[in-house]
Amino acid sequence: MICFAIFAAVSTVKQAREVSLGEQERLAREEANKRGWQETAGPFVIPGKSRTEYVSLRDAERGLPELSAMLESAKRGEFDVCACYSFDRFRDLLSQVSKSLLAYKVQMFSVTQPSEIAQPEEFNPNRDGTNEAMRTLFELQSKGEISALRNRYLLGMPKRILESGLPPSRLPYGYRKPLGLEEVSKVIPVQDSARAVWVVRMKDLFLAGQSSTAICDYLNSQGVKPMNSEQWRPSSVLTILANPFYSGVVRFSNLKYFHDPRAEGKGRNYTHPNPTPVIAEGKHEPLWDKNSQHAIEQEFKRRREAFWKGPHKTHPLSSLCYCGYCGARLNANTNGPRRNGEHTLVYRCKNSTRPTRSQHITIERGEAHRQVGEELARVLRETVDYSTLLPQANEGHQDQVNNALADLSDRRHRIEEAYESGVYPLASFSEKAAAIDRQTAELRAQLAGSEQAKMSKKRFMETAESLANDLDTLPEWIAEDDPAIVNNILSRLLVKATFYDNNPPVFEFR
Repeated sequence: MICFAIFAAVSTVKQAREVSLGEQERLAREEANKRGWQETAGPFVIPGKSRTEYVSLRDAERGLPELSAMLESAKRGEFDVCACYSFDRFRDLLSQVSKSLLAYKVQMFSVTQPSEIAQPEEFNPNRDGTNEAMRTLFELQSKGEISALRNRYLLGMPKRILESGLPPSRLPYGYRKPLGLEEVSKVIPVQDSARAVWVVRMKDLFLAGQSSTAICDYLNSQGVKPMNSEQWRPSSVLTILANPFYSGVVRFSNLKYFHDPRAEGKGRNYTHPNPTPVIAEGKHEPLWDKNSQHAIEQEFKRRREAFWKGPHKTHPLSSLCYCGYCGARLNANTNGPRRNGEHTLVYRCKNSTRPTRSQHITIERGEAHRQVGEELARVLRETVDYSTLLPQANEGHQDQVNNALADLSDRRHRIEEAYESGVYPLASFSEKAAAIDRQTAELRAQLAGSEQAKMSKKRFMETAESLANDLDTLPEWIAEDDPAIVNNILSRLLVKATFYDNNPPVFEFR
């Protein structure tokens, strides 16, 4: 009597839902029963784990306990045949697993690649050369199919982004496919009103200064459920807020992955920012505008800096004052000249400790506040059109960049067609496509810079008009209001204020 055990597997959780593991078991069991075999172990099922990243079988066993259980069962002699739906269920492990099973005198049988199975007492592993050769060829074929799938993915995904304006994979939280089109791959996603309102609420709470943990607590208290979990976690909230999809942007390959196969287990994936991501305007309706996304990015930056630098005392004009002689920044110091028995606070050039001390600026805080306030009031009072204070942008530059982007897109499309028709080998295509992607990323960065300049100009005009309503009290406002508020408002107008002896400061406007 031949005894058998069933092996079944899929690579992802999604495939576990779509590709029936039960169907694999049913077909393998049905074929074995036809041949009069008896099931004495298993089944051994791997529900949604990749089998292509392991260097050794021992590493695979640590990462795939179901595989380890099958090999241990074979070693104990609990079955004679390992029956599976197809040899590709083993992926890159086929050769290593088959050698181990042969050592335990266990034969392998596939429903889709059937072969003759010898009686256990007649089976000789050294005579299994034909079946072993067939499995080796099938493993090579499986690797070729996987490589082709990956190449089609890397080729097709930029097209999906640049030409169709669609997200690369799973839809972000708050969006869904239109009703009736859930199975269509190339369809513009629409807002899921029941979830989108909570994404906007996350954004509002984040910009209001709430921590990611506090936002999670709020969502959980309101009974809001994330996609694949029962409770919200800070990492999920931060991932959502960092995704520019909600401002109308789609992107692909934002991170580059490096897989170290020699790391423990199945290896370890390392990530670092990709200098040439694929970015385009999406066809979907965004939840907020670019200004809000920029505010989110600045809030992320502020929190990162606060985390690394720790709490620090803020002074009015912080990071805005510079020495007119050496160009270095003026730092706030509490060891200025004594007044009424106490040291006064001064702004002192950071290079003033060098031998050429007399050539650097030191100015008392109150005097700096007065000079900046009076000079800024004078400039705003005498300027009719505040936009003339800003550097003049090249209005036609954005059109030139857009034309260059369109040309690069056409060139990439032609290269893709040439590759698909066999004109270019994969290596040449990858090199040419990467060069175009680098140029595209640089031009898109220029466009982003132009958009940022427009936003800065708008903020500048609004701030200047607001301050112009009360110019007479500008010095007092700088000295007396919350330093964080003063610096935030002045930084919308000024890049720096440069001080000289016996002269008013010179401003560089943003």
